[in-house]
Amino acid sequence: MQIIEIVLILLSVLQGTRVSLASSHYSQVIPILIDDTLVPDYPADLSSVALFEATFQEEVRTCRILREVFDFSDINPAEFSKRVYPYILSTHKKFKLLNALQASQSCVYHIAKYQKKLNRSILARIYANTVSKLAFAKGVLDEENAEDLALSFASFIRENARRFKKAGDQDWKIKSLAQGLEDFLRSCNILSRKNIPLLDLVFANEWIEAGSS
Repeated sequence: MQIIEIVLILLSVLQGTRVSLASSHYSQVIPILIDDTLVPDYPADLSSVALFEATFQEEVRTCRILREVFDFSDINPAEFSKRVYPYILSTHKKFKLLNALQASQSCVYHIAKYQKKLNRSILARIYANTVSKLAFAKGVLDEENAEDLALSFASFIRENARRFKKAGDQDWKIKSLAQGLEDFLRSCNILSRKNIPLLDLVFANEWIEAGSS
């Protein structure tokens, strides 16, 4: 399974600016899974991840409440990072990560650095790719179940959105994303203390890749 994690990390960073696993910003957060000089064989593409994203994007496009959840066009990336940060920190503390504060700050650092306007498609892609790449790394995602898992992820976010919005929660969209992501990963049995650092790395690199594309 470590080989799959190596493949995932390479694929998630090769297209954009790479986050060095040995950098001072991440060295206390992300475990050293590989030697940075090692370049193993890896598949030409991750078709299961692409299929997951395409299915998820279509769900967002055709569902009114999901369109609302992913619409943050009224705020800038720095504000989005501030609003999502407490929920990321809460998850890290829940799993008792030793460097919860630093790890959470690392997660939102590249959101604040994102220079483009937030749009629905970019946010949907970042969240879809984050969970699908982790699921792939852990041997859960493949081409046969990619569509079903994408629909499941959309369903978790949608149900949380309906619940939080009905309750009149002012932060219902951020809560829906955070809780929906947790619920989905838990349903795949991959939400764990051991997997959080890899989740952090993938999430950060998705923002880097979005900013460089």
